[in-house]
Amino acid sequence: MDLFNEFFLLVSIYHMMCFTPYVDDPNTRDWIGISLIACTSFNVILNLVILMFFFLKQSWFDLKEKYYKFKNRNATPNRADQARIDAYRLQQR
Repeated sequence: MDLFNEFFLLVSIYHMMCFTPYVDDPNTRDWIGISLIACTSFNVILNLVILMFFFLKQSWFDLKEKYYKFKNRNATPNRADQARIDAYRLQQR
């Protein structure tokens, strides 16, 4: 994810360089501006989708864990289930 964001930063800097006097045609500068807006929008949308995916995944896991705790509130947890929960929690850190 960091590499992806750094790539888009490089692309944005390249677009900014094209707004200097190296590009004389104003129509070309307009197209470069549209391209910059599209690249920035794509980067923001992709980061939000990834963020929402991880948030929803964690929320689903928490809801599932609360449901099973409520369902089995008097039972002891299965070793395999507890190991899987512990491994997932360690992975999230």
